[in-house]
Amino acid sequence: MMKDRERAFVLGKAVDGPISRHINRRISTRITMFIVSKGLPLTPDIVSLIAFLLAIVSGLAFVNGLLILGGILAQVSSIIDGVDGELARAKGLTSKRGGFLDTMLDRCADIAICLGMAIYLIVEGSMDITGYVITFLAVTGSILPSYLTAEAKARNINVDALVPSYRPPASRDVRLFILFLGGITGLLLPSLALVAFITYLNTIIKVIFIYIRLKE
Repeated sequence: MMKDRERAFVLGKAVDGPISRHINRRISTRITMFIVSKGLPLTPDIVSLIAFLLAIVSGLAFVNGLLILGGILAQVSSIIDGVDGELARAKGLTSKRGGFLDTMLDRCADIAICLGMAIYLIVEGSMDITGYVITFLAVTGSILPSYLTAEAKARNINVDALVPSYRPPASRDVRLFILFLGGITGLLLPSLALVAFITYLNTIIKVIFIYIRLKE
């Protein structure tokens, strides 16, 4: 029987963010091993859809003022989102189509959660022009990393070669964990602001890195 750390290493990814490495994988790998050992008829694509639906429900919970539930569902979605890749690797079902579906659903899920928070703040009358700007930056900042990675790969540049210590932890697991904390504490706008800050700081550093590599 593999220990938690061994499972996380075997089923995880080298580019896992800190929340995935230290929290999410400890849970998601157990779920994956259970699915595999019990022979449950779940495919990676189905798990991707489940994670997406959990994020949609999270956004709806925020809209309806169920902030703690919205935060918890955002984190649960993040954990389940790790299962699809683990399941694909465990069963040898990795595919470009699955990766594409997962990426597209992740971006839609991120938008749903952020907008759910924003709509709640608007309804409560807590949103001003600053809040709209923060929400815009949080949403676009959650989309830009995938775009930059795709553009870099198209030009044969490995963005992961950028030393991690030179950029803030802005991976999806970190962003959703921040939104989870925002939900359970009620600090929605500050959590969106932090997501906006780390994603745009990371984006600026990546753009500079890619630009320099292109000049080389």
